[in-house]
Amino acid sequence: MTFRRETEKALKGYLYPLGFKYYAKDYSYIRAVNDDVKHCIGFAEATCSRARYFYLRTFVTVISNSLNEIIYEVTGGNVDLRNTKVSPAYINVLEDEYLMQVEFIGDRPMEENIAEFDKLYKEKVKQVFDMFNTQKSIYTCPIRLKFYNVLNVTDLWYYVPFAYYLNREFEKAFSYIEERLKIEEEKQKRILEKYDELTEDDTEGLRAYTSYYENIKKWVEEKRTFKVDEEYLPRF
Repeated sequence: MTFRRETEKALKGYLYPLGFKYYAKDYSYIRAVNDDVKHCIGFAEATCSRARYFYLRTFVTVISNSLNEIIYEVTGGNVDLRNTKVSPAYINVLEDEYLMQVEFIGDRPMEENIAEFDKLYKEKVKQVFDMFNTQKSIYTCPIRLKFYNVLNVTDLWYYVPFAYYLNREFEKAFSYIEERLKIEEEKQKRILEKYDELTEDDTEGLRAYTSYYENIKKWVEEKRTFKVDEEYLPRF
């Protein structure tokens, strides 16, 4: 058995009793918390040119299906994150440091490697799950997490204006959308200058934020609220 297989077997042996199952197409371990929320653990691995060695950087996500349904609606169907593991609660940095890193070393017993992972899980992974244990904490994550989206993942920016909306910070929502529209316009301009044409993917952002602006404006006028846990937000 290769060391990679030994490591995968050990991780599954640790995570399966906690309710996680491995989904190969997502390269992640996922467990359902309830009908709306799922916990997800993924890894970026490196051998660092060493035999029988894995350096694992761990990424933790708390997924809300209902939130991704709202993002689909507010962007006019231009951004479809439904049936994905995309979420604003996608954590790789916490407290000004890379969140989770652990070594699996072939020259020590696998029990010791798993003991290191157990420490990481209990001290850091669980901290993320505890931090985002309600819909509200997930929905408003973008405007309260200090190191939000430090990797500049495009899809994660779509959650920001809605978080402002729920927090009744409507002007901030509009200002943010306007900022993203300018970014998308500049991006399209650069692409046209270089390739002289735009693909559907190239125009997604501009279409999405244009719909976003129109829908947020309509929601403010209609005083639309969303049931988040046991309360209705925003409070008009």
